[in-house]
Amino acid sequence: MCRLLFASSTEPLPVQDYFVHFQSVAKNNPGLSGDLQEDGWGLTYTDQNGSYVTIKNTQPIWDCDFLDHFEPNTTSQFIMAHARSKSFDGDVVDEQFNQPFIDDDLAFMFNGEISKIKIPLVGINGADKVFALVKRYYDKNPDPLGKVRDQIKLASESFLGSNVIFSDKKHAYALCSYTRPDKDYYTLWLFEDTNTFVICSNQITELSNDWKRFNNGETKKIQLHS
Repeated sequence: MCRLLFASSTEPLPVQDYFVHFQSVAKNNPGLSGDLQEDGWGLTYTDQNGSYVTIKNTQPIWDCDFLDHFEPNTTSQFIMAHARSKSFDGDVVDEQFNQPFIDDDLAFMFNGEISKIKIPLVGINGADKVFALVKRYYDKNPDPLGKVRDQIKLASESFLGSNVIFSDKKHAYALCSYTRPDKDYYTLWLFEDTNTFVICSNQITELSNDWKRFNNGETKKIQLHS
């Protein structure tokens, strides 16, 4: 299952450091069946004007050199990163399927396995269809990801996990939902202090030893640092 990372801070964060941390997360946490997060990656950060900058590549993130894709000493108060593992044998490795997905001020990423959502949704793949569901409820529901969680449970044939992180540049929204008993692999983790918060699929001990596990089914809305 794909790996996710989101970070926001009152101070500029060194994007390269987070890229390197996320390389380790992706490389060292294969799926329970041994599948690797090797089918490409994407990273989005905001520049000095608050605009999204997104870099994507189809190589395993641990085989990529930061300086081949980013300017040296790049910093940002906003970082989203996603490492892809194809869910099904027929899936294609292609940059268009790499997340984060961007639509105006919305930046979105997903990890999970959902089978046959019985809701008419338009998207290039399953993750993009979940993004369509997010956009349907984003500005119409006080807890949009709670609504998304409930709709997926009601309308999908089955799902192993459905974790979502998205942002509108003002807040970060996160959902952790799964049916498998292995909480360590399917959950999300949160670290926060007075200046920074980080949500990740795995604990990054280089950043902190004080990570809090999301509860199954939990949603969070966190104001972004600025």
